[in-house]
Amino acid sequence: MVIFILIFIISSFAYIRVKPVIIETTSECESGYWEVESKKRVVVRVKKEPEVKWLKIENEEIVVDGFKRIGYKIDDSNVNKEEFVEVFFIPESEGNIITRIGSGFYLWPKGLKPKPKLEIELNIKDNMLFVNVENKGNIHLRPQFFIDIFGGRRKIFSSSTKLGIPVLVGERKRYVFDKKVKDLREGKYRVILKMNYGVPYGFKNVVKRKKFKLLRKKGKYKIYSLWLF
Repeated sequence: MVIFILIFIISSFAYIRVKPVIIETTSECESGYWEVESKKRVVVRVKKEPEVKWLKIENEEIVVDGFKRIGYKIDDSNVNKEEFVEVFFIPESEGNIITRIGSGFYLWPKGLKPKPKLEIELNIKDNMLFVNVENKGNIHLRPQFFIDIFGGRRKIFSSSTKLGIPVLVGERKRYVFDKKVKDLREGKYRVILKMNYGVPYGFKNVVKRKKFKLLRKKGKYKIYSLWLF
């Protein structure tokens, strides 16, 4: 049984903390748990949005006094595609303030592995370099891009994007590179784009490479590039 935790950040609000905040799992992992910490004794309700049948939470209301685990079980017998649910941990309210701490939960049915079919368009506008990503596959993606620009054999620009919000199935998102493109003279340049989409899923790291030609005319950069695979 394998479980892939993408981000193991502690989510906090006031006196209560919940981790992990993101769970990505195959249905081969039939159970797991969240860790809830509180600086004082508090009643915590657990709620799923939307209400799904494949995720069973052992206790929908618990008393936390220091530290407690809340278990879950998975039943994917009627699941045939990637599913997502938000699980909220709601401590008893103090006055008019209602706290909801969320944990995102992705489920992949048996046999479903990341086989992304992406359409990637590389563009430069106002010296900002970005990649448009359309997810045509059957699971969400959380890609990271690395780019190198060469003039002849000399590397003159290098940058990357952050590992950010996911691109859900059928969605299109823009990833912006950290650095601005500047100080390139008129001419042709070689661009190498690398994409890493394997690590978030716990599978072997996968990197795709593609070369483009970058043209600079009249002070503007243009890349004719459509990457489909």
